[in-house]
Amino acid sequence: MERRACSSLVHRRFLDTGLPPREERVGRCRRDRARHHARADRRRARPHLWRANLDRPLLWNRRHRRAPRRLARLLDPRPHSCHTSIDDDLRENGLGYTAKLGLHGRYGGYALVTGAARGIGRAFATYLAADGFDLLLVDREASETEALAEELAAKHGIDTRALICDLAEPGLLAKAEEWAKTYEIGLLVNNAGISLLDPFFDIPLDAHLATLDVNCRATLLLTYVVGQSMTSRGRGGIIIVSSASALSGSPYFCHYAATKGYGLNLAAGLWSELRGSGVDALAVCPGMTDTKPVQDQGLGDDLPFYVPLAGPEPVALAALRALGKQPALIPTWADRMSAGLLSKLLPRGWTLSIMKRSIEKMRR
Repeated sequence: MERRACSSLVHRRFLDTGLPPREERVGRCRRDRARHHARADRRRARPHLWRANLDRPLLWNRRHRRAPRRLARLLDPRPHSCHTSIDDDLRENGLGYTAKLGLHGRYGGYALVTGAARGIGRAFATYLAADGFDLLLVDREASETEALAEELAAKHGIDTRALICDLAEPGLLAKAEEWAKTYEIGLLVNNAGISLLDPFFDIPLDAHLATLDVNCRATLLLTYVVGQSMTSRGRGGIIIVSSASALSGSPYFCHYAATKGYGLNLAAGLWSELRGSGVDALAVCPGMTDTKPVQDQGLGDDLPFYVPLAGPEPVALAALRALGKQPALIPTWADRMSAGLLSKLLPRGWTLSIMKRSIEKMRR
C-alpha cells in the first residue's frame, strides 16, 4: 500500500508540476534522439544543403533548419522522379547539379527577357531555355542577341526570337502591343537598365532622360501591356530586376538608385495586388554583380569586404526560385549580409558616407 501511495504521490506531483510521467518522458527522449540521428544522417548524405557558399544563392542557414520537405526536394541535386537535371554547361558554372525549375508548366508560353545579350539577362535566358520556355530576347546588340538565340535554339530545341530594339525609343508601346498580340507571353523579365557612375550634375541631361526611359518607362510599358494579357489568362510571372542601391540610395549612382527604387516598389505592389490571381510578381535587388557595366567602369577590381561581387548566374537562379513566394529578393547570402548591415543596422547617413568613401576609392 505504501508503494502504491508513493507511486500515486509521485505521479500526482508530475501532474501538478505540468511534467509528464517518467515513461512518456523517456519515450520523448528516445524519439528526439532518433530524430537527431536521422538529421545527422541527412547532413552527411547531402552536405551541400548545410554549407553557405558565397558563390551560390543561399541554400541553407539557421532559419532553414526545420525547412519543409519540399524545400529539401527542390534543392536536392540528386535526380528524383519529378526532377530532371539541366545541361552540363550550367553545372560547370559553379552552381552544382540543379533540378528543373518547373516554371514553364506553371506559366506556359514564351518568356520575354530584356537586356538578354549579356550578364544577368543572358543567365535568365539560359535557365529559362533549360526549363523549356520559348524565348523572346530583347536587346539592342544585334549580333550578340542573334548568336544567343541560335545557340539556345540548337541546344534545347525551343523557338527563340531575337527582337532587336532600343527600349529608350518612342515607339516602344506599339512594339510591346504587337509582341503581346503575336506571342503568348507567360513570363516577363524586365532586366535591361542603364547605369551611369559620375557625380549627378556632371552627367548630361540627355543621359539622365535615357536612363529614366529604360529603367522606368520601358519597365512600365512592358509590365502594363504584357501584364494585362497575363491577368486575362489567369497565369503569368513578372520579374523586375532592381538593385540593392534602391534600398538606401547611393552617391555617384543617384539617378540609377532612384530609378531602381521605382522598379522595387512597382513589383512589391503588384505582388500584393495580384495575389490569388495566378500572376506572380517579384523584385530582384542584387548587389554588385560581375556584369559588363561593372567591368567597363572597373568597379570590381578593389572592392571592400562588405561589398561582395556576385556572378550573374546565382542572381538569376535565386530569382527564378523565389518567384511566386515573396515580393522582393536580395539574391545571394553575401548581398543579404551587406544589405542588412548597410540598410538596416546603420543610420542612413552613416551608410551613405561609407558608400561614398568606397565608391571614391574604387574610382581612383
